[in-house]
Amino acid sequence: MPPRPHSSERNTRVGFGILALLLAIALIAAAFQTNQVDELSGQVAGLQTELSSTQAALNRYESRFSEIRSSVAELRAQFGELETLVEEQPPSTP
Repeated sequence: MPPRPHSSERNTRVGFGILALLLAIALIAAAFQTNQVDELSGQVAGLQTELSSTQAALNRYESRFSEIRSSVAELRAQFGELETLVEEQPPSTP
């Protein structure tokens, strides 16, 4: 029968075993986190592209609405001038 290791040697081996296990778990967790970071980075890039596209569309809408407001203001001014002309003309006599 082989001699039994001393209790301190056995504790050291157990300690190294636990340390190796914890290191393996940490490496697996780091690999998992790296994978998640890569996935999230891809999602962020996609969302940034979508945001830029949406902002460009909003800028186009704001520009168009500005043009429409300007046209409406011109029409109001013309309507006001027309209303003034109608009020100033004497009534027609038969």
